[in-house]
Amino acid sequence: MRWIVMCNLPFSFCESEETRWPPISADTLYGDMEKVVKATERSMGEEMPKEFGLILDGWTHGSEHYLAVFV
Repeated sequence: MRWIVMCNLPFSFCESEETRWPPISADTLYGDMEKVVKATERSMGEEMPKEFGLILDGWTHGSEHYLAVFV
């Protein structure tokens, strides 16, 4: 899962015969990723206070674009 996410690969990559890992279906990978997202949301929700502030800041430098999020 980390390989797919960090390398920005399509879910179908895990079904490729060229990978050396045991094959899994893209649907299985997607389902597992959904479980990680739900667990992360639940964990973050438990740690966050009832009220908080959110600041967004975006800027560019030449042709590069940046976005900062402060919570």
